[in-house]
Amino acid sequence: LMTALRSGEVLSAEWGHIFEEEWIVPVSNTKSKASAHKVPLTKDVKKALKELKEITGKTPYLFPQSRYMDGKLELMRNGRTGKYEPTKPSTVSKVLKVQTDIEAYTPHDLRRTAATHIKSLGYLDAEIGMLLHHSTSDVTAIYARGDDMKRKLKMLNAWHRQLKTILTGKKDSKVVGFK
Repeated sequence: LMTALRSGEVLSAEWGHIFEEEWIVPVSNTKSKASAHKVPLTKDVKKALKELKEITGKTPYLFPQSRYMDGKLELMRNGRTGKYEPTKPSTVSKVLKVQTDIEAYTPHDLRRTAATHIKSLGYLDAEIGMLLHHSTSDVTAIYARGDDMKRKLKMLNAWHRQLKTILTGKKDSKVVGFK
C-alpha cells in the first residue's frame, strides 16, 4: 500500500533489492519482464523497512514464509532444501479470505487504492503509470525515456500524508509500522 508495488513484486523482494534511497525490483520480478522498476524510498517506507529488517533480516527475503504460533512469528525454512523462501501470493490471498470484519479484498486492491488516491491528489495518469511501472505504447513515452525518481518520491510522499490522515484521522501522525 505504501509503495503501490504489485503484491508479487513485494513478496519476492530480497533485502539485496533495497538500497539507501530506492527499492529496485529486478526485471525477473516485474510483470512485464521488460525493465527493472525503481521505487524511491520515502521516510515512512524506510522506517517500516527498518522495523521489518529486525524481524526478517536474517533471511534473504523481506517477507519469508512464516507462521504465527503461540503469539510468536516463526520464520520457516523449506524442509527439503533448508533455505528460506518468499511468501507465496496464494498464502496472502488465503489469509485475506479469513478476515470477517471487513469486506473482502485482494492485495491488488491496495495498489488500485494507492493509485486512486494519488490521482485525487492531482497527479496525471502518465505520472501514476510511471510510478506503477505500467508499460505504455504512447509515442512520447517511447521518446521521452527517463526515470523521474524525484517526481515518484513527491507522489509517494503526498500519498503517505493522505494515508496517515485516513488511518489516524489526524494530519502529520506517525505511520503504522510492523511492530
